[in-house]
Amino acid sequence: MLGRSYFIREISRTWPESKLLDELTQNPPSVDILLIEGTRIIPETDADFSREEDLEDEFVRVVNETKGIVLVTTASQNIERLVTIFRAAKRTGRILIIDIYTAEVLDSLKDYPRIPKSSWEGIRVSLSPSIANRLKERAEKI
Repeated sequence: MLGRSYFIREISRTWPESKLLDELTQNPPSVDILLIEGTRIIPETDADFSREEDLEDEFVRVVNETKGIVLVTTASQNIERLVTIFRAAKRTGRILIIDIYTAEVLDSLKDYPRIPKSSWEGIRVSLSPSIANRLKERAEKI
C-alpha cells in the first residue's frame, strides 16, 4: 500500500525553484515516496540541456551505453520531450513503448504530421491486462 507521496513537477537548479530543491534536500518531507521531475537538477554537471537537441544527443549517448532496457519518465502532455525521446530511440534503433494515455495524446495531434503517432514504426503501446479488460468491458456495453 502506498502511503503519503510528494510530487514536484519540472524543477530545475537554474529556475527560481532551485531554493525549493535545496530545501527538500536539507529538510525532506516525511513521505513514503518522493517523485521529482526535472531535466537540470544536478548542480555538479557542466552539461547544458537548455535545447531539446542537446538533450536528444545525451539520450542517444546514454541509450548507446546501456545494454538493457532504458526507462524515461515524462509527462504525456510534454510533446516536445516525447518527440525528443522518440528521435533518440529512432537514432539508436530502439523501440519507444508508450502507455495508452500517451498514445491517445499523440494521436489526437493528427494535424501535426511531424509529431509521432502510436501507429508509427518504432512505437508500441503498452496496455496492462487490467486496463485492457476494463476497456473491453466498456466497449461491450456500448
